Amino acid sequence: MNLTTQILEVFGEASDRKLKKADLLHWVERIGDKLPGWKANLMNMAGRATWVRFVLSALPIHVLIALNVPKWFIKAINKIRRAFLWKGRREVHGGCCLVAWEKVQRPLELGGLGIPNLELMGWALQVRWLWLRKMDTSKPWLSLDIPVHSNVTALFRIAMQTTIGDGTTTKFWKDNWFHGKTISDIAPLVVAAVPARAQNTRLVSAALLDHQWTHDVQGGLSMVGLYELFQLANVLSEICVPSSHERSFSEWWRKSVKKVQKDKRKGFNTLIVLGAWLIWKHRNGCVFEGESPNLDNLIRAFKDEHHMWCLAGARGLCSLSAGH
Repeated sequence: MNLTTQILEVFGEASDRKLKKADLLHWVERIGDKLPGWKANLMNMAGRATWVRFVLSALPIHVLIALNVPKWFIKAINKIRRAFLWKGRREVHGGCCLVAWEKVQRPLELGGLGIPNLELMGWALQVRWLWLRKMDTSKPWLSLDIPVHSNVTALFRIAMQTTIGDGTTTKFWKDNWFHGKTISDIAPLVVAAVPARAQNTRLVSAALLDHQWTHDVQGGLSMVGLYELFQLANVLSEICVPSSHERSFSEWWRKSVKKVQKDKRKGFNTLIVLGAWLIWKHRNGCVFEGESPNLDNLIRAFKDEHHMWCLAGARGLCSLSAGH
């Protein structure tokens, strides 16, 4: 038995068919089975709220990550969560809710009980797929059509701003790469004349090479559309994308050290290590400690560490800076 057969036996055969209601009802029943039964009578309101918040709300997480679930699925789970919170049962009838469910789902600091809004949580979890699809092109599932809600796509585009490197991972027509805007923000009529396939596949690196992006525009344009086209061509002509064949840092270091006098190479290598280390520390401070990028602070830290390294006995570094 090969590996593929084993995987299919464990997880089932992959299919692109739309899930039926019966496929998702299993998960609703599973959540209902997690109610504590007779123990619910011994739980006060705070205990039931904790159970709803950390047990019942956690069970559908994997489904919300993988699927764009229909609204009835969210409503069915909310019905169970709501009934257990107020009465400690799976189902209730009549006016048993003391507070509107939308207020209950607010964070604690906003006066709610901190119970997650499953619809919003599902959108937030699905953003992960769009992020991985953009940042890691080695994923084997990239060719699959991952179903995500339209609000997820809108949230991802609004939240992300692309800084162009070599342009090999940035979509020309879709991503916010032009001063924080998409091409559709600048020339909506031009984008409307581009087929959906070209919008989803054209990368910045290829689009700007010999104005290849103009080949994507099909069909006639109005006078306003032609004006947008000429304006777009004008602003894009000033953009220069670095080549994907540019040298890496290690390659630059290896070639640069050969240009330095032999008696200065040890100090040069120490200087590069010091600079790279401080940049790495500054980057970690910005990412993990909320610091703001500041070139002046980085240069000041470099001078201080340079002085300390020389006092500590970095002779090559001291000889490199002698007379400066």
